[in-house]
Amino acid sequence: FSYPAPVEDVQRAVRFVRHHAATFGIDPDRIGGMGHSSGASLITLVAMLGAAGDESAEDPVEREDATIQALVSRSGAVNFMRSPSPHLILFLNSVSPSFREEVSPLSHVGASSPPTLLIHGDADRIVALEHSVDMHEALLGMEVPTDLIVVPRGGHDPEFGGAAVGAGIHPDFSTYVRAAVAWYDQHLAVSR
Repeated sequence: FSYPAPVEDVQRAVRFVRHHAATFGIDPDRIGGMGHSSGASLITLVAMLGAAGDESAEDPVEREDATIQALVSRSGAVNFMRSPSPHLILFLNSVSPSFREEVSPLSHVGASSPPTLLIHGDADRIVALEHSVDMHEALLGMEVPTDLIVVPRGGHDPEFGGAAVGAGIHPDFSTYVRAAVAWYDQHLAVSR
């Protein structure tokens, strides 16, 4: 499925979780998102767009908003104004500059963007580190809490392994998992 279907699916998922927060035993005002690679691109776009609920919707889930309160983005493409890859073209279903700008998470950074942790390998051959650098700088410019962790010799694999460090898991992978958990603790946990 091409854009906007994937974005609408993730927005629906956020709305569903928020609507059923009591059942899940969570605070509906403290929802975080995380993604890697294309999943990071998608959840980052959803996070930057935000989306109010439709108060007139018959479906109560659609009345919920689709905003998240904290984001961890791992190795995601966020600036589609850069040369699009063949995979990106399939998602976008268009390569026009105006459309690529519309679907670039970077284009939607604003003062209400959620606190965002970016984690990206410096040896990523699929999505250039510059994507996360650009996003980090844009968030800083809007005074949104953000941090950028650059994984030394980190590839594009979910565990930052790959050709840069040999097959498998990056030796410091657990450090990056702990950093994501700490980010959520800092921005989603209830003060005691």
